Amino acid sequence: MHLGRIRIGRALLVGTAIIAVALAIVWSQRRPIAAGAIDRALAARGVQASYEVRDIGFRTQRIEKLRLGDPANPDLTADWAEVSLVPAWGGVSMTAISASGVRLRGRVVQGRVSWGAVDKLLPVSTGKPLTLSDIDVRLADTVVMLATDLGAFTASVTGSGKLSDGFKGQVRVTAPYAGNEGCRLESPVAVTQVTITRRRPRLTGVVNASPSTCGAVASGPLQSRFDITLNEALDRWDGKADVATRGLRQGAIQVALATGRFVVAGTASDTSGTFTVASPAARYAATRIAGLSADGTFRASKAVSAVGRVKIDRAIADPGQISMLRRSFAGAAGTPVGPLAAALASALGRAGEGAAVTAAFDYRDASTRVSEVRVAARGGGTLMLRDGAIVADAAGVSAEGSVALSGGGFPSATGRFSRTADGSTQGMFTIAPYRTQDAQLVLAPVRFTARRDGAMRIETRATIDGPLGDGRAEGVQVPVIIQRAASGDIVFAPGCTPVAYRRVAIAGTTLAPGSITLCPTRGGAIVRSTRGGIGGGARTGALRLTGRVGDQALVLAASGASFDLGGPVSLADFSALLGPADRRTQLTVARLEGVTRANGLAGRYTGLSGNIARVPFLASAGQGSWSFARGILHVGGKLVLTDEAANPRFEPLAAEDIKLLLKDGRIDATATLREPVSARVLTKVAITHDLSRGTGQARLAVEGLTFSKSLQPEAITPLTLGVVADVYGQIDGTGIVRWTGDRITSSGKFRTDALDLAAAFGPVTGVSGEIEFDDLIALSTPPGQQAKLALVNPGVEVKDGVISYRLRPNQIVEIERGRWPFAGGELLLDAASLDFGQQKPRTLSFRVVSLDAAKFIEQLKLENIAATGTFDGTLPIVFDQSGGQIIGGQIVARAGGGTLAYVGDVSNAETNTLTKLAFDALKSIRYKNLAIDLDGSLDGEIVSLVRFDGINQSPVAPSGLAKSFVGLPFRFNIRVRAPFRGLVNTARSFQDPGLLLNRTVQPAASDTRP
Repeated sequence: MHLGRIRIGRALLVGTAIIAVALAIVWSQRRPIAAGAIDRALAARGVQASYEVRDIGFRTQRIEKLRLGDPANPDLTADWAEVSLVPAWGGVSMTAISASGVRLRGRVVQGRVSWGAVDKLLPVSTGKPLTLSDIDVRLADTVVMLATDLGAFTASVTGSGKLSDGFKGQVRVTAPYAGNEGCRLESPVAVTQVTITRRRPRLTGVVNASPSTCGAVASGPLQSRFDITLNEALDRWDGKADVATRGLRQGAIQVALATGRFVVAGTASDTSGTFTVASPAARYAATRIAGLSADGTFRASKAVSAVGRVKIDRAIADPGQISMLRRSFAGAAGTPVGPLAAALASALGRAGEGAAVTAAFDYRDASTRVSEVRVAARGGGTLMLRDGAIVADAAGVSAEGSVALSGGGFPSATGRFSRTADGSTQGMFTIAPYRTQDAQLVLAPVRFTARRDGAMRIETRATIDGPLGDGRAEGVQVPVIIQRAASGDIVFAPGCTPVAYRRVAIAGTTLAPGSITLCPTRGGAIVRSTRGGIGGGARTGALRLTGRVGDQALVLAASGASFDLGGPVSLADFSALLGPADRRTQLTVARLEGVTRANGLAGRYTGLSGNIARVPFLASAGQGSWSFARGILHVGGKLVLTDEAANPRFEPLAAEDIKLLLKDGRIDATATLREPVSARVLTKVAITHDLSRGTGQARLAVEGLTFSKSLQPEAITPLTLGVVADVYGQIDGTGIVRWTGDRITSSGKFRTDALDLAAAFGPVTGVSGEIEFDDLIALSTPPGQQAKLALVNPGVEVKDGVISYRLRPNQIVEIERGRWPFAGGELLLDAASLDFGQQKPRTLSFRVVSLDAAKFIEQLKLENIAATGTFDGTLPIVFDQSGGQIIGGQIVARAGGGTLAYVGDVSNAETNTLTKLAFDALKSIRYKNLAIDLDGSLDGEIVSLVRFDGINQSPVAPSGLAKSFVGLPFRFNIRVRAPFRGLVNTARSFQDPGLLLNRTVQPAASDTRP
C-alpha cells in the first residue's frame, strides 16, 4: 500500500504546481483584456470560465472569483489570486503567485491524472520531463481533490516559497479508504511536510489508518512514517518507510508487527528497494512465534517480486494441540504401539516447547519458492530441506530436493522429492526402525505421490512389536495406504486389508500365528476423513483364532464382527473355549454391541452363558453393559446361576449388580445373589481369577440371611425337603471356593444364634452353633461339628441338647453323638450315618439313661399321677418318605423298682367291680419290674405296651373292697394306641381314665392279664 501512497502524494504535489501554472496562464492573457482577448482565448481552447479582474497594475494583478470548467461543477475555483510580473526580454515574466480559497478537482483516467478543463490550458507535452519553475508560490486555504480507483483523496495544501528551490509547505491528505474492495486502508490520514531543494521535492510525514483488511489479512490501527525524495523530473524517487501496527491477523495467524522498513527507489511504473520486517511476536491459533524477522529486496512494476530470508527465533506449538495429541496417543496405551506413541508424544512435546526456523524465499510472478529450510527444536530434533525447494503458486504446491529428520526422540528419516512432467511431486522416505525399550515399529520405504491439486497417495507396510496388556504382540503386519483427494478428503486402507500377526500373548494367553481381514463397512475405506470429520469402519467374516492359555488349548470364534469409527461396534455369536472337553472353561455371548468413544469402547451384551472349568456352577441369561479403554475391560449386569449337578444342590439364583474388571490378565468381580421369587439377598460374591496361571477364588459373604414365611430353605436348595420345614431365624457366615488348574478346593464357616424349625421327629427351637466346611461345594465338614438345640419336642419336651456331627459328600450326615439332660437323666443319640442323597430309610437310635420317674411326671405335669423309680431304654427311630416311626423301642425300670400311684377320681358311674378294684390298687403300687414297649409312627399312631407288677400298698384311707386286697401282688399289661405327639397332652387332661383302664381289664377288649 505504501507504493500507492507515494504515487498519490506525487500526483497531489504536481497538482499544487498545476494550480500555479493554471493561474499564470489565465493571467498571461492580461494585455488584450479590454478587447476581450481572455474570453476569446479561453473559448478557443474550449474552456468555460468566469472571473473578475480587480486590479491590473504594472507589477501586481489581482483576479477574483475564478471558475474554470462546468459552472455547476468547476474543475478549478479560487477566491482570489495575485500574480507578480517583472519586465523581461521580449515581454514580462511571472515571478510570484499568491492564491487563497483554491479548489482543484482531478481524477485518474486510464492510469493518467486529469484535471478536467485545466488540462486544456496546460502546454502541449514535448515529451520532456516536467520541471518545477522558479515561481514563488504562496498558497492558503487550498484544497486538491483527486478521485482514483484506490479511493477519493482530499489534500489540504499550505506553503510558500519558490517551486524550484526553497518551497516549504504541508499537505494533509484524507480519504474514507485507500485501496480496493478486497484490500484497503480504512480512514487513512497522511500529514506530509513538503520541502523543495534544487527542484527535488522531499516528502516526509506520517500516515495513520484505522483497523483495515487486505484479503484474509486484518490489521489493527496502522502507522507509517516515510521519507521520500523525488528527482527534478518528478518521475523517480527514493527513500524509506516504516510501518507499525498493533497486530496483523490472517485467520488464526496473528502478528504483532513492531517495524516494517522499506527502502525504495524507482519511477511511477517501476519501483525497487530493500525491506526489513521485525515482529516481536506472532501467533497461529495458540501457536506462538517469538522473534519473527524477514529481510530482502523487492521490485514492483507491473508485478511485484521479492527475494529474502525469514527467521523465527522460537516457534512454540499450540499447547492445546500438543495436549490433544498426547491424549490421542495415550489412547494407544495397552496396545503394541502404546510405548511408541508415548515416546513420539514426548518428542512432540519437547519440540513444541520451541523451535528455531530459518528459510530463504523467492516470490515472483505470483509464485513463492521456499528453500534452505532448517527447523531446530529445543528438544534436539532437526528438520532440513536441502538441494531443492517447495514451490506454491496458483496451480498448487510442488517440491523437489531432499529432506532429513534426526534427533529429538524422533525416528531418523531421509527422503527425496522430484517433480514429474505434469508438475506433481513424487518421492520416497526411508525411516529407520523406531524403537523404545519394549516396542518397535519398522516401516518399509514410504512411497508417495502428490499432485498439484492437493491429491496425494502414500504407501508402506508397517511391522509392529510391542506390549499388549500384560503380554506382547509380535510381528503384526499391516499394509498402509493413505489417499488424499483434491477436495481434502483422506482415506486410510481403501478396500479389504489383511492384518497378520506372528505371535500375540496376553493374560497368559498365546495366539498361534494368524490373520484377520478387515473390509470397509461403507465408502470404500476403513478410515475416511472429510471436512465433516473422521468416519469409516470395518467388518470381518467368520472368525476362528486358536492358541493356548498356559498348557491348555484355546479357541476363540465369532460369526462376525464390525465397527464404525465414532459409531457402533458389534460382535455376534462369540465363544471362548479353554481346555479339554472334560474340564473346559467356556464363555458364549449371543450379541455384543457398543460404540466408540474418545478413550475407548462401550456398549451392551445379551445372551451370556458359561462356566469355569470344573467349578460346578453354570451362568446363563447374562445381560448388561461393558466398556473397554486403555486395555481395561469393565462389565456390569446380571445373570442366572445354576448347579450343573444332575440332582441340583441349589435352585437357580439371580446374580445381580455384577461388576467385573479385567486388567493386566486379572479378573476381579463382585455380584449379589438373590432368591428370584422373594428377591431376598442370599450372599454377596467376590471373585478373583488370574488368567495367566488359571488360578482364582470366589468369596461368598452371607450377612443376616433371614428365613421367614417369605423365604424357606427349600426355595434355595431341595436338600432340605423332607428334612426340615418352617424354618425361622438368621444365618451369617463366609465361604471360599479356590481353584488352580484342575483342582478345586472350598471351605466355609457359617453361624446361627437362634434358629427354629420343624423336623421329622418334632419341632426344634433355638438351634445355635457354627458349622465349618472343609469342602463347601460337596457340603463336607471335618468331624466334631456341634449344634445346640434349646428345645426339641418329639412329643416330650427335651431341652438344652447338643449334637456332634459331620457332613460327608453326597449328602451323607454322620451323627457322632447327641445328648440332652432329661428328667434327671440323659437322652443320648447314638452314632449314625444318614444318607440324604438317596430315597431310603434312615435310622436314629436314642437311649434313655437314668430317667427319674418323679421328675419325668413333674416335667409332663401329670397332676393325678405320682411315681418313683429310675429308667433306661432305647428308642430306635426309622425315617423314610412317609415320616418317622419307632420300631422296637423299650424303656425299662432299673432293679429295685419304685412306686406308682393314681390319685385322681374315678367319675365313670358304669365302672364295674374289677375296674374299681384296679383303680383302688393303683392308688398305691410298689413295683419291682416295669417296661414300656413303643412301636408306631411319630406322625400317626404309637402302640405302647406297658407291663409292670407289684404289691398294692395300703392306701392312706383304705375303704370298701380295697381293704381286702392290701398287700396282694398285682400284674398289669396295658396296651395304648394314641398319636405320639398328642399322647402326653392327652394324659395331662385325663380326669377320668376309667374307660381306658376298664378296657384293659376286659379280656375281650385286650390281652391284659391281671
